[in-house]
Amino acid sequence: MSQKNVQKHALVAGGAGLYDAFTWAGSAQKERINRPVWTLDLASAKVPPAKASGTISGGGHYIVDWALLINPRGAGWMLDIAQSRGWRTFREVLIDLPFKPTENLDGRSLKIAASSMNTNLEVTTRRVVDGRLRSKVYTNGFVLILEFGQSTTNGLPARIFLALPDEEKTVVAGSFETPTNPAAIKKTILDVMK
Repeated sequence: MSQKNVQKHALVAGGAGLYDAFTWAGSAQKERINRPVWTLDLASAKVPPAKASGTISGGGHYIVDWALLINPRGAGWMLDIAQSRGWRTFREVLIDLPFKPTENLDGRSLKIAASSMNTNLEVTTRRVVDGRLRSKVYTNGFVLILEFGQSTTNGLPARIFLALPDEEKTVVAGSFETPTNPAAIKKTILDVMK
């Protein structure tokens, strides 16, 4: 191959690499992923206009892989937000919501200050450490903003800001959508189990 052809191929390959880089940057900008700022001051807590992300129990920054609204044993609503791939969940936050199992969550919202007591709300963090599942439960001392939108055929959109009073400064903030129809919920669970 002549020197001229080598340069031409290198330019084409370099151009393709630049195209991929710009396409990736463009898609990241469209998703607008921001690192949330941890705070236990409700007035300072901000839900960023971005896909939900954060850190759970000292892990690195992550994007929420999935979120599910579940109603275990018909006892009430629980929100499960996780960074997970594979059968074992790597890191997740479970929020026992103070809504009755028969309540429609469309348009519902919560604002909990760190100083609030007796919220009837429990937050649990779970993570796998050395092959074992470790959990921590919080019944107060955290900040939570949770706003549900209106259900669509795709699911229920929501926005969250959650900061826990742990040493690792657990924080999750941004937007997500949780499936609401049984087929989509089953698919999400099966995807997680892969």
